[in-house]
Amino acid sequence: MDKIFNGIKERLFLFIADLVFIAATVIWLSEFVFFKNRSSEQTRGQQERSSFFLILAAVLISVIASLLFRERQWRLVPNNFLLWLGLFIYVSGITLRFWAIVTLQEHFSREIRTSATMELVSSGPNRSVRHPLYTGLFLCVLGVAVYTQTIA
Repeated sequence: MDKIFNGIKERLFLFIADLVFIAATVIWLSEFVFFKNRSSEQTRGQQERSSFFLILAAVLISVIASLLFRERQWRLVPNNFLLWLGLFIYVSGITLRFWAIVTLQEHFSREIRTSATMELVSSGPNRSVRHPLYTGLFLCVLGVAVYTQTIA
């Protein structure tokens, strides 16, 4: 009877973790709806757009590979601690990204822009981290890999 109860408890534990992961993913994806390019000024400086698609492709490949590795049971260490640690890292990355976007306000843009008139933002997460949006993205991808307990 204890074996059956432990099996049910383990499945419930994994189900709750998956629900938290899905909710965090929905929140992360809402970033694209709520935080569109806020930069209204047209700068004469250089603009670079191809890096967005390269970064998006790298993130998608990493996340899909992690999920496929998990489904194929190609795990490094199947451990519940790693599952929750991965969720913590993932949610931390999402939180850092939202905080950075809110701090940047009208300076936020998905394209990389350079101009002599641009101001350096040094408040919020930019006080401690030079590129909090990229750092948050790195934490998201790392969190997915740890959450799925894979080598991807």
